Amino acid sequence: MDKDKRDLVDQLCVRAGMAMEDGSAIAVTTVDLEDLELRRRLVEIEGALERASVCIKAAKALSE
Repeated sequence: MDKDKRDLVDQLCVRAGMAMEDGSAIAVTTVDLEDLELRRRLVEIEGALERASVCIKAAKALSE
């Protein structure tokens, strides 16, 4: 893999990690929330995981 491609894969991995970290921070604060707020946060967690997944899939495709 050339250097430019490796740099892009590394950047995508960092972005995936940041998205997972964002989702994790939200996930650990769901205790004792009202139902509506809990559902809102679950949507946020889902979005963070989807962003991470997209970055990981792109990094994996570039690394092949």
